Amino acid sequence: MSPEPSVPVDEATAGAEEAASDGELKGRALSATLVTIVGHFGGNGVRLASNLILTRLLLPEHFGIMALVNVALIGLHMFSDVGIGPNVIQHEHGEDRAFLHTAFTVQTARGVWLLIAGCLLAWPIAHFYEIPDLVWMIPIAATTALTDGFT
Repeated sequence: MSPEPSVPVDEATAGAEEAASDGELKGRALSATLVTIVGHFGGNGVRLASNLILTRLLLPEHFGIMALVNVALIGLHMFSDVGIGPNVIQHEHGEDRAFLHTAFTVQTARGVWLLIAGCLLAWPIAHFYEIPDLVWMIPIAATTALTDGFT
């Protein structure tokens, strides 16, 4: 029989703690993944339910007009999204006051720009779809971009 190599107690303990922390990390990752998936599908489910309710409450023409307004605004939002929120979270200076003030200023300027762009695009969109009400509906809905800019 050959003698077994002796492992110092500290190394054995460190290996056990590392294995436990790996298991804990996997559990936390799985939990976070599950929360993300449930949140995503839950949000889509709520959106579907609200659309089904709105289709019963609104005339089809009104529902379609609001869909056009939402398409215009979501298009503007997506076109101008520069990822300020994730940048604040991930940047090494994310807690720096000057960095946060700059991010807030950029986000506010984006909200103002989206409001102006919504006002400027309202007439061409209304003319294209031959729906005169879009001339005032899109700018009113675009004010949400301005208020979102302050968050």
